[in-house]
Order: sequence, then structure tokens, then C-alpha cells
Amino acid sequence: MRFILAFLLALLLSSNAFAAITYDTSASVIGSGVTSTSVNHTLGGAPCTSSNSILIIGISWNDSTQTISSVTVAGNAATNIDGVTWDYGQERLEYWTYVGGSGTRSIAVSFSGSVGVFLSVSSYCGVDQITSVGSAVANFGTTEGAASVTVTSATGELVVDMVASTAWSGESLVMTPSGTQRIYSEYNPGGPNNVILASSDSAGAASVTMTWTQTSASNSGPWGQIAVPLKPAPAAAVFHRHNVVMQ
Repeated sequence: MRFILAFLLALLLSSNAFAAITYDTSASVIGSGVTSTSVNHTLGGAPCTSSNSILIIGISWNDSTQTISSVTVAGNAATNIDGVTWDYGQERLEYWTYVGGSGTRSIAVSFSGSVGVFLSVSSYCGVDQITSVGSAVANFGTTEGAASVTVTSATGELVVDMVASTAWSGESLVMTPSGTQRIYSEYNPGGPNNVILASSDSAGAASVTMTWTQTSASNSGPWGQIAVPLKPAPAAAVFHRHNVVMQ
């Protein structure tokens, strides 16, 4: 006797796809002779949500003997990912991150003593909330001409960087060779003892070099730089239905 059994078997298979990482918004502030400072940052609308966003917080200050006491986002602690002392050991640049959250929030930093400080914040969307960043790389130099750092990344990631550089009258930084500038701020534009803080992002690849050229070698000075790859969030699962007939 022959029995025929027919039934529908649904197999749920998620595709190996990832969301595209996109830049959202930035905010920055400059403080002189302060022990703390803050800036308000507002996360944009879709596609940015509390479940796919990250804040990249860059802090550069002029006295490396003073240390950061805390970095908070709406009262919650941010995470330090790297730092570099530059300008012959006098100045310090650090990168911090905060994953998730939404709306307008105050990003605040406090120091162990009085400093002159740049505080900048950029938000990105489509970022994995568990493994948000890869390995950060920091570099510094006293040779005039260019700032550069090379990061191990991958296709689908986005490399973000920040550079701080001393500058004299008329000197500026130009991002090369490719990428998008996001922040460019100067402490004393066009004058002596100027400091420039700039940030950019560039598409991920096996190896990504982030380079800024100082436009006037005779007026340029030491620099510090940090770069880190952002990891993409998994895209919404794509389901495939398979009809299986057994006889």
C-alpha cells in the first residue's frame, strides 16, 4: 500500500545583507580656559533611529597634563576608543563613542584642570549596536606637510577620522585624496597660535588611508590624528519560502 504524504515546509533563511552606513549631523564647540564644556546635538530623522545610530565624539585640548574626568551623553557615560598625544607632547586628541539614543542630547566633557578645548560630535546611522567599531588607529607627526593614518577596514564599513593641527597665519588643511569633510573648525583663524580641528569619512576597504594636506608647509606645524572603521548593522532579514513535497 502506497501512502503519499504532502506537506508544506517553510524554511526561513535570512540573507547576509547589511545596512548602508550614512552620515547624519554634527555639532561642535570651542572652550578657552575651562574645566568643562558641552554641546547639544540632535539626531536627525529617518533612517536614523535609536536602534541604529552612533555618536562619534572628538576632543582635542591644549594641555596633555590635564586628563579627561568624564564624557557623558545626556548624563550617560561614553566610551573611549583611542587617543594620541601630539605637538611635542603638549596637546592631546581623543575619540569617544556612544551607541543608540535619540532626540536632542547634551554631550559634556570635564577635565582635571583648566584647558583650551575643541569638542565635536557627529552622528551616523546604520551602525551595528553590538560591534559598532573596528580597531582604531592613532598617529602624530612633527614634520610639516601632511597628516596621515591607515586603517584596516572592509567593504560596507565607513572609516571616520579626526585630525588636530597647529597652524600659523593663512595655513589650512585639505582632505585628500577622497572622502567627505564633516567638521572644520579653527581656534584663531588667520592668526598666530591657531589650531585646526577637522573630521571626515571615507568608504571602507581592506586598507583605507585618511590624509590631510597642510596647504602652507612654511606655516604648518605638528598634528595628531585618529581614525576608526564603523561596522554596518545587519539589514532586515529577507525570508525565502520553499515548498517541499515528500512522497
